[in-house]
Amino acid sequence: MRLRHVARLIATLGAVALITVAFVAGRLMRSRAPDRALDSMLASIPASMVHANDFRWTQMKNGQKQWELTAREGTYSEDRTRVILDLATLRAWAQDGHQMVLHAAEGVLDLAGNQIERADLRGGVTIDYAGFVLDTPEAVFFPQQDRLEASGVVHVRSEGMTVEGVGMEAHLRSRLFTLKHNVTTVLTAVKGSRAS
Repeated sequence: MRLRHVARLIATLGAVALITVAFVAGRLMRSRAPDRALDSMLASIPASMVHANDFRWTQMKNGQKQWELTAREGTYSEDRTRVILDLATLRAWAQDGHQMVLHAAEGVLDLAGNQIERADLRGGVTIDYAGFVLDTPEAVFFPQQDRLEASGVVHVRSEGMTVEGVGMEAHLRSRLFTLKHNVTTVLTAVKGSRAS
């Protein structure tokens, strides 16, 4: 019988202690001054800076989609003349309707009002187009001229062929890719094809 009284007393004291802690915590939360570190961090972020998850920018012409640029994240600069992209993908449609897909780890867009003047793509750029895969460390896309340039080493792979060169200029809608210097080509037989 005595143990039962002790258990009730402990349970009652525990409930009172819990209610007291909840009451004191509530009072402290209401009267607590804002965290200074958080205030200073928020004050350092410009009010006009915009950050977007699932960034998307589409260029249309005569009712047809010319290209679409997407990224996991996009952050505008304070003056809104630049956008920094994370995991960017550029899709461009050629005149015949075929799609070219470019992937880059990061990118920086230079803006002129509501237009993209150039997109600097880096961190390893991969272009997949009509059975060809191009790899280069970085590239620059000029949307108004429909032009993509790469100044470094460019590797091109397709079934039965590898090409390497330095420097590239590509016009996406007309599907014209030009390697500029030190171009080497290796052709290999493809299994199952007839030799001529």
